[in-house]
Amino acid sequence: MKQNKTYMSDKSTNVKYVAPFRVHNIAETTANEFHFNCGEGLPWHSHDVSHLTMCIIGKCIVRVEGHSDRTMDCDTPSIILPLQIPHEIEAIVPNTIVINIYT
Repeated sequence: MKQNKTYMSDKSTNVKYVAPFRVHNIAETTANEFHFNCGEGLPWHSHDVSHLTMCIIGKCIVRVEGHSDRTMDCDTPSIILPLQIPHEIEAIVPNTIVINIYT
């Protein structure tokens, strides 16, 4: 399985990093499940692979360098975050759950 290397950005942020709550693996696919409270998430970073992001409970803001911020909740379609483009995810309500899937 290809390793997903994460590269932290030097961009300033107030988002408090939270590690995955659970990691799901099957064949060549990994799904990282994150549980966030307000202000928590994944500070600016990038990867050597693209990944799909979805918010299944709560609400979060997804910021991608060079694009407008996007607010996501369970009714928002998932988005693909491109490889090597800095991005961050921040919960804006308590008990937010975000899933990141990559292959």
